[in-house]
Amino acid sequence: MNDFRDYSSYTSVYNGQIPDYTDSLSHYGVKGMHWGIRRYQDKNGRLTAAGKEHYGKGNSEQKDGSAVALAAYLGFMASPYILLGAGALVSSGVEHAKQNARNKRLYTENNPNKITPKTLKKVNPNYGQKGYTQNCTKCAAVTELVARGITDYKAGKSNGGYNIKEYSKWFKGAKVKEVTSTETGYRDYFSKLKAGNSGILSFRYANGMGGHALHWTVLDDGKVRIEDGQDGKSYELSEFMKTYEPASGDKSKIMRLDNKEPDYKLMRENEVLEEVKKKG
Repeated sequence: MNDFRDYSSYTSVYNGQIPDYTDSLSHYGVKGMHWGIRRYQDKNGRLTAAGKEHYGKGNSEQKDGSAVALAAYLGFMASPYILLGAGALVSSGVEHAKQNARNKRLYTENNPNKITPKTLKKVNPNYGQKGYTQNCTKCAAVTELVARGITDYKAGKSNGGYNIKEYSKWFKGAKVKEVTSTETGYRDYFSKLKAGNSGILSFRYANGMGGHALHWTVLDDGKVRIEDGQDGKSYELSEFMKTYEPASGDKSKIMRLDNKEPDYKLMRENEVLEEVKKKG
């Protein structure tokens, strides 16, 4: 997500050095214990005589074995690892439901360009892989191409950000406008535009941990849709403010691009674009 991360605040705490916590690894176990071998099992995993006695198996081995298996299963299912996994699944499901609800609001009849939930996902299909999680400026630029129905490209990889004055050259004649990073500041800017106008918005986070760049579109009803081409999600302006929390005392950089010509040569030189391989 971040193109502008600055880790100097971490290194300054340790006089410019990242501490090494790998000096030693200690383990306090049971005397006679060996890694990978349980106390009441032999090397093949079978219960020893002591193990059978410990679990009360005796002559009713199958019955008691089932009880032990059931107890082990219930204990495993109640473990924090399973609960953590279930929580992650629930969280993922809730986010998916929220995104579907946003899509119904943001991509209905008031969609003035070619951006849809499906085409937005194609901007950065390698998201999560090395080089494709800090390429937001490139994603924002490619999203503008998608808005025009150009789907021959996907965002290139990057290990850092670009100054907006540098990537404003990717669209000939684009001008940078500074806007106060508040919802009021954004609304004042977008209120002067028309449906179908679109461009790039870049800002710094309130927590000081770098910044981000996204695409925006003015809808037919005058509302603004903020599109994050990097992870394929979209937001209304108020949702964007709550989710990304721009630094309110800062100035965001905004460019309108829908009336500007892309400089494909420069974008290729800057590795903004990657060719999409066509099937067949």
